[in-house]
Amino acid sequence: MKKNLLLGLIGTASLSLGLTIAAPVNAATEETPATSQPANTNQQQNATGTTTADNQPAKDQPASSSSTSNTAALGYINKYVKLKKNSTIYDAKGNKVKKGKTKLKKNMFIYVTGFISLKGKSLLQFDNKKQYIDAKNVKTSPAASYKLKRKAYAYNGKGKNLGGTIAKGQNVLVIKTKKIHKTKFVGITFVESLKTYYIKWSDLNHKSGQALNQ
Repeated sequence: MKKNLLLGLIGTASLSLGLTIAAPVNAATEETPATSQPANTNQQQNATGTTTADNQPAKDQPASSSSTSNTAALGYINKYVKLKKNSTIYDAKGNKVKKGKTKLKKNMFIYVTGFISLKGKSLLQFDNKKQYIDAKNVKTSPAASYKLKRKAYAYNGKGKNLGGTIAKGQNVLVIKTKKIHKTKFVGITFVESLKTYYIKWSDLNHKSGQALNQ
């Protein structure tokens, strides 16, 4: 990968707890790194979920499958989720998107910013263009946010230096750890990519670690 392209991806995908994720990122996991403290979810952008009135169960009546699905969908708001299967993208009216990106691929990782219930589907909003996917197609996935204590070089899964760097003090989203040539690395995500890139575990400020989706 060319250096300027890698740097561009890093600049776009650098994640902090105060930044709402607006695009899908990779979610393949092996081992989630331990963190020193829980995430402060209050720092995330507030998202409002809405449900239609006919999806609410009557008092003393068992909840319908639709209302149960809505409850599960609401639980995904302000969380990172992993796609269990390829997922169709819907607009705010519940119609399938026909222009531009129309599907998200299995194993992509998105940040849920809102929720609507339309046409019998519980739909999760995942970006600022009011695009949605079916809540049945996702599950929560472990991740952690860390700050870099020094400039970090980016590597592939075999330990090859890709030539790009991430600046000291930058926040990154860590999704797994891996030993490469006896050195501990962490996998980090990039926007709209199914690939995972690696930086050395020693480049992280370990005291800054904040667990997400706990």
